[in-house]
Amino acid sequence: MIMGYQFYPWTHKEIADRIREELGLPVDTPKRIEQGTMQRFEKWIVSPPKPEGDPLKVERFLGKMEAPFVRNRPQEPEEIGELES
Repeated sequence: MIMGYQFYPWTHKEIADRIREELGLPVDTPKRIEQGTMQRFEKWIVSPPKPEGDPLKVERFLGKMEAPFVRNRPQEPEEIGELES
């Protein structure tokens, strides 16, 4: 569910102010949440939107993200010994 602000508990006002000032993110610490906002949230919880997109495209994309990680991963000590001999 997309909201205009990221909500923090009102008891965390100092950290929220710091996040807003230093990072420029839209955060708020409301003491109460409007009824319409709660209704939208509850409706979203009961029936979240179905993910859009082609599952095959998602798998290919994730594979592209994983490939550099696998290529650049640190080698295990026993693998280093195998390369040196």
